[in-house]
Parts: sequence; C-alpha cells; structure tokens
Amino acid sequence: MMKRLLIMALAVAGIGSLAPAADVNLDVQSSGGMSEITVMPGALVEYQVIALLSDNANEGLALLGFDLEFSGGPLTLGDRPTSGPAMAFDRPDGLTNPGPGGSGYGGTEIGGRLVQVGGGQNTIKNGQLACTGNEDCPTGSTCDANFCTPVAAFPVGLVITGVAEPAPEGMGPAVMATGSLTAPMTEDDYILSIPMESVFANVIKEGETGEIFYATEPAGENPTITNLLIHVTGEVPANLTGSVPACDSTVPGSAGNIIDLTFDGPIAAPAAGEIEIQQLAAAGGFTGGELSASFTYTVQPGNILRIKETGTVFSDKTWYAIRNTGGWSGVAPFKVDFEVAIGDANEDGFVLSSDVLLVNGSVGCFSNCDPRLDINGDGFILSSDVLAANARVGNFGTAKPSGHSCSP
Repeated sequence: MMKRLLIMALAVAGIGSLAPAADVNLDVQSSGGMSEITVMPGALVEYQVIALLSDNANEGLALLGFDLEFSGGPLTLGDRPTSGPAMAFDRPDGLTNPGPGGSGYGGTEIGGRLVQVGGGQNTIKNGQLACTGNEDCPTGSTCDANFCTPVAAFPVGLVITGVAEPAPEGMGPAVMATGSLTAPMTEDDYILSIPMESVFANVIKEGETGEIFYATEPAGENPTITNLLIHVTGEVPANLTGSVPACDSTVPGSAGNIIDLTFDGPIAAPAAGEIEIQQLAAAGGFTGGELSASFTYTVQPGNILRIKETGTVFSDKTWYAIRNTGGWSGVAPFKVDFEVAIGDANEDGFVLSSDVLLVNGSVGCFSNCDPRLDINGDGFILSSDVLAANARVGNFGTAKPSGHSCSP
C-alpha cells in the first residue's frame, strides 16, 4: 500500500509512455566502496547504496524506492540524506512515505526489513511554477512574487537532472541511501541485500526542460543488483591505511615503478593473483588482462607492502587499480587507483619544467634513491632521468574513468 501511495503521488508528475526506459542498477557497498568486507563480531558496519542507470536516453532519476534486508537480523532506519543529489528526493524538497520526524526516506521497519527506502523529486514543480497572475497557477494556489504558491507542504524543491545518469551526459553513479547495522556476534557470512521485486523507479524523459513540469517514465524492469557480503570473524584482518603514491595520484616511471601500501597490522607478501592489478574502464569496469604476475612483492618494516613493476608493464596516461577482493588472506579488501604519468615527479598530475628541475636536483644518487625521481626505473638518478622527464613536459594526463573510487 505504501509503495502504491508513493507511485500514485508521483504519477501527477507526468509519467509518459509505459515502455520501459533505462534499467536502474543498484550496488550495496560498505561505506568504503567494497562489496565484500570482513569485520569483528558486534562491529558497526556502515553501508551505502549506489545507483547507476544503464543508458543516457533520459534525464536521470525522478523516483527511486527499494527494500533492504539483512540475513544477520533486523535493520534499523536508514539515514536521511545530508548531502548530494539524494537530498532532492527527501522531504520537504522531495516526496517520501511518512516516517517519525519525516524519516520516511530511510525506509519503514516491517518484520526486520526496511521497506521502501528512497523517494521522488519535485517533478510536478509544486511551489516552483513561474507566473504573472493567479490565472497561471493551479487551483488552490496564487501568484506571489512571480511564482505560484505551493499547493502542498512537499515536495517543494528544485529538480536535479542527470542523477545516476551515466557520465559524461549525466552525473554518473549516485549515492542514494546510507545507513548502518551491527554485525552479529556469531561468526559466519551474512548478506545485506535488495530484493529484486522491491525495486521501482522513474526517470525524467529525455529532452525535458521543466517547462510547467518534468514528464517522467518508468525505468526498466530488469535492475542489476550487487549485494554486500559481510564476513564476521574473530580474526582481525590487516587494513590498508595509506599508500605511496596516494590514491588518485600518479606513478612517474617508464619502468620499475614502486608502489608502497601501508597496513595497520602484520602482513605476509601475497603471491601473484592474490591481489589484482588491472586497467580501469568506464562505469566502474576494468579492461585488459590481470597484471599482478608482472610485479614483485616484498614486506618492508612498518607493515608496508612494496610492489615493484618488473620492466615496463604500465602504459603512459592510463589509469590502473590495485585491489584485494578477498584473495589475499589476512588482509581486508581494498582498492587503490592511480594514473601513470611518466615524468610527474611531484605528483600534481602534470609534467612541467618543475618536475625536470626536481629530478635534476637529485642527479648523482646511486642508492636508496627516491623512486619518484627515478624516471627510467634503473635504480639511480642520472642525467638520463632528467632527459626522460624533459621529454614528457606538456604531458597533462587523462581523466579518470567514471564509476571508480578508492577504498577504504
């Protein structure tokens, strides 16, 4: 009944043809962006739900709702959005089901499940209609300061177009829900999931400008859902705490690049295949072969894993990720993204004369040299590194493929 009420309320937004539009794909993740995590019994787990439409033949989400259920026990209300495009879907800007203190966006607790998390935008433009006189306004509304007064207390916000629409036309993946749960005290594997049959969504029709209202149409009936797998165990995995280069930074060498990953507990060097090194592709994907066999792995003091490129593996002006998706035992899943920008000695994403001068200032280093200044990867800093950096001046890198983020 609640779903029916919300859908009926949004119907006045001008739902167009009944032909399915883009599918809405939903990814239940940890707050760090992982689809699989390991935690201690009783740990607080923060989660998020990411939405991405399957195509650009629309102007983004107008309405989104779904249920959440947890195999480890009942869920408490999800969060109300405090930032990002989801705020346009929550009261008073948007329209949600009722909830204590207006908390309907976070769902309704029924039988341990959160029913109908989400809401809809003000596509009917309640309180946003321009006017010159009362005759321009709906029944029950008057023209005040060139805008029709609201006929209802909500929704009253401005519509945001491009929500969850694939980039570059749209905003790309959007965080549409957040919340937290407590891990069970029993060691086992648990799943935080979205039942397929619970998902419903509308998209703003392609080409809409908001003249009078925004016409919408139903999203497709075949959503793709990725659920969050939670391993509860008494064994505390080592967690990634930092990296050199930092996530979303650059590696500068044409060969022999070194990446250091720092953890908060003891680690053993992984074998090839236990971690994954791969090139990023758009919409959160990957392309090309898995490259971990072309690197060496040594553990340095301070729980640091040193990963060294064997010869030339990376391509210039290309983004890569190093990931543990569960294959590296004793270490929590993580993902570090970086760009190869040959000659970028100062990690600013560009190769300029300042990089050349930085390399030149260390010429003559023959041991324990800064790997960011060893442009050709031979272990020394010589004039050949200066020339290699100078040859790349004007290399301004490339944009990071959409749908990727570092975690934790």
